[in-house]
Amino acid sequence: ADFAELAKKNSVGPSASSGGSLGFFQRGQMVPAFEDAAFALSPGGVSAEPVESKFGWHVIKVEQKRPVQAPSFEEALPQLRSAANNDIVSKLVGDLREGATIETFPPEGLGGEEGKAQ
Repeated sequence: ADFAELAKKNSVGPSASSGGSLGFFQRGQMVPAFEDAAFALSPGGVSAEPVESKFGWHVIKVEQKRPVQAPSFEEALPQLRSAANNDIVSKLVGDLREGATIETFPPEGLGGEEGKAQ
């Protein structure tokens, strides 16, 4: 039987309409139980036993594997800038906290005559 047709007919998951296809994915994108089972299979392989995850039970078929392509510098630049900015801001906030003196006051203010509004 054709895997895609069986998935369309029997699956209750969101990928049922596409014959169970999840497209290409890499490590870190799926829940561990599913990911471990999928990456253990060779192209054309089907999981010998259903795999349980927090989303339910899965029968996995690997159609194809391809090597991960590293992004070009231009493609990675926005993410690199964002990470650098986050590091700078975190360091700045940490430095400000270290040098800060924090005073707390009661909700009614400083009290005494000098603390009262005229």
